[in-house]
Amino acid sequence: MPRGIDPPVFKEEALETMLQAGPKKRVAARPKSTVRAKKLVKAEATRPEHEEIACRAQALYVQSGHASGRDEEFWLEAERQLLAESKVRT
Repeated sequence: MPRGIDPPVFKEEALETMLQAGPKKRVAARPKSTVRAKKLVKAEATRPEHEEIACRAQALYVQSGHASGRDEEFWLEAERQLLAESKVRT
C-alpha cells in the first residue's frame, strides 16, 4: 500500500449492519420518455441543413443588392424562413 494512504477500516457494527441488510436491490432504469425522443427526432428532421441555409442567405444577399456587412442578418433570416417553411409542411 502506498505511503500516506490508510487501508479501509470497517467497524464491526457497520460490517454487521451491511451483512444483515443483504445485497442491495437493483432498481430498473426508467425508460426514456418516448414523447421527448419523438420531439427530438422531429426537430432534427425539420431543421434545415447548413447548405440550404447558405443558399437562402446567398439569395437574400443578392436580393439586397450585394449589401455588405449583413452576413449574420442574412443567415438568421434564411434560417428563420426555412424553419417556417418546414413547419408549414409538417
